[in-house]
Amino acid sequence: MRLPIAIVIVVSSFFFFSCEKTISVLPPSYQGKASIQSMLEPDSLPIVYFNRTVPYFDKKINFAELAIRNAVVQISSAGTIDILKLDSVFDKVYCQYNYYYKGNSPIQLNKNYTLTITSGTDTYTATATIRQVIKGNS
Repeated sequence: MRLPIAIVIVVSSFFFFSCEKTISVLPPSYQGKASIQSMLEPDSLPIVYFNRTVPYFDKKINFAELAIRNAVVQISSAGTIDILKLDSVFDKVYCQYNYYYKGNSPIQLNKNYTLTITSGTDTYTATATIRQVIKGNS
C-alpha cells in the first residue's frame, strides 16, 4: 500500500517543483501582399475584396486599415466596362465595417469577364466565364 502512495507523491512533486523558463521568439520578417477575393454570380452585382495581408500573429485586424483604397477596380465584358466603387457593410461579428468594391451592372450568364485592378504601379488581372450549371438526373 505504501508503494502506490509513494509513486503518487513523487509524480505530484514534478508538477509542484517543475522548472519554467520564458523564452522570446522573434517572428520572421513579413512583407504584406495584396489579397483579391471575388465570386461572380449570375444576376448579382460583382463584389471584389481587395485587402492587404498581415502576419498571423499581427494584432492589426481592423478592416478599415486592411482595405486597399484608391485602387481602380473594373470588370469588363464584350466592350462594356463596369467601374467598381469602394463600399462597406457592417459586420456584426467583428463590430466594424467590412470594405469591398461593388459594381453597378449585374453579372450575366454565358459571358466572359475580365477583372482588372490597378493600385499604384501594380496591375492585377483575372478572367472568368459564367456558365449555367445543368443538374443531371440522380
